[in-house]
Amino acid sequence: MALLYFLENVNHPEKSILLNEDTIKIGRSQDLPVCLLSVWISKHHATIKRNEENWTIIDENSLNGVFVNKKRIQVLEQHVIKTGDLIQIGNSKDEPFCYKLQEKLLKHKPHKSDFLAAKRHKSEMPVISNSPDNPLKFLNKPFDRKVPSSPLLVTCSESNNSNNNNNNNKNIDNEIPSSLKARDSTMSENGTTSDYEIKLKELEGRLQMKEAALKLEKEKSNSQAKAIAKLEEKRKQVEFELQKTQKLKDEERKQLEQEFQDKMVMLLKKKEKSLKQDLKIKRVALEQKEKIEKELLNKCNSDKATIDELTQSKEELKLIIDNKDAERRLLESQLQEAKLANLKEQDVVLKTREEVLTKFSEMLEMELQCSICNELFVQLSKYRNQRQRKGDTLNTMNMYFIMKQYKVKFIIS
Repeated sequence: MALLYFLENVNHPEKSILLNEDTIKIGRSQDLPVCLLSVWISKHHATIKRNEENWTIIDENSLNGVFVNKKRIQVLEQHVIKTGDLIQIGNSKDEPFCYKLQEKLLKHKPHKSDFLAAKRHKSEMPVISNSPDNPLKFLNKPFDRKVPSSPLLVTCSESNNSNNNNNNNKNIDNEIPSSLKARDSTMSENGTTSDYEIKLKELEGRLQMKEAALKLEKEKSNSQAKAIAKLEEKRKQVEFELQKTQKLKDEERKQLEQEFQDKMVMLLKKKEKSLKQDLKIKRVALEQKEKIEKELLNKCNSDKATIDELTQSKEELKLIIDNKDAERRLLESQLQEAKLANLKEQDVVLKTREEVLTKFSEMLEMELQCSICNELFVQLSKYRNQRQRKGDTLNTMNMYFIMKQYKVKFIIS
């Protein structure tokens, strides 16, 4: 008698999960024992563990959580689940991953070989039937092998599993005759042929099951051998293509390296040529600069001599200017003295003229007292007026001249 626990899918009973191990991990990753392909499921979503007589479930820090009886459990904490509890993996609307913990009482404990097919394909879990007459109906159900993403590695692991299964089946076949002998001896002792026939039929049924399993394993091993041969051929082809590709890459790399070296040599030559030209230009510029500096130095020296000459000329001119200033002051003093002398002479001349005029006026007055002189003076005035009408300007000296002429004329006549 054995107690079998499983998670019955509420909406899809054929997708139930058998709890055949103490620790079962559930998630989207194909490396886990139970793979649920859905966007609502995390890679490592939850873990179900058996703790003595109780089952516990742990939320492995999933995105959409784990719900027990429609209540979300705490992350990374063990939550005890009991028979009849409603367990929902994820938080999808249509609830495709809603399970109920169930248990069934079996007459005999299932052998490890009964779960070979379930262990071989982790992404496909065995289906638990709801029929009480056949609680392990999933053992007689064939499994279609899926080709995984990395066939070579998985096939090797499957071949190892198949070898282990063959060894287990051989052990079972060896156990069956011994069990038959033991049952024969017990039946002979008890003398109950009916029980013997029942047990014999049961053992024959198990033997048929094992033979079917062995046949299935042989077929799978043959298919696996063919797959391995194909994979080996494909591997060789891939290796050949890789070698060919690597050879092409090596040739391309060598060609690129050669082109790179040629370009580097060309660039170095161009750079060397440009550096030589720059050096030549700089050298010419340096020579020109030195030449200009020399010219400037010579010019500076010549300018210095010119400055010395100009300084000397300036001093000479300063002496000349001082001499000229002395002469100017002397001339000014002489001019002042001459002006004073001239003024004195003019005063003397003026005084002399005044005396002459005074004497002349006195003489005129004396002459005008005479009738003859008066007559002459009248005629002289008439003559002067005539001359003025003609436009002649007569001054005092002209008058004296006229008077003199009249005197001469008068005396002569």
